[in-house]
Amino acid sequence: MKSLEDFVSKNEPQRRTSKLKELENEIVQLYQNGYRVEQILEFLKNNKIKTSKRNLYKFLQKHKNDHGVATKTTAANGGEVKKKAQKEEGIDTDKWLEDVINKHTK
Repeated sequence: MKSLEDFVSKNEPQRRTSKLKELENEIVQLYQNGYRVEQILEFLKNNKIKTSKRNLYKFLQKHKNDHGVATKTTAANGGEVKKKAQKEEGIDTDKWLEDVINKHTK
């Protein structure tokens, strides 16, 4: 039976890794400094990384404990806060929700 060390030395891992992981620190820093997700997507696009808004939110959610990041999912309790904001006229729900998150995480 092969030992783990022998196997690892002869075989490279084949699992895909996230392209976002390459810029994890920069992404988190931008988010913590108040940049909106849309702005972070533009930063990623400038670095030749294409992803969706949803994937970026999921990435931030997954890495929130590593960096102390609060995302909509953690603060919005299943989207109910966003639904309430959408009923009011003239509110940018993404900006409004980020303000709510910031208010409750300070």
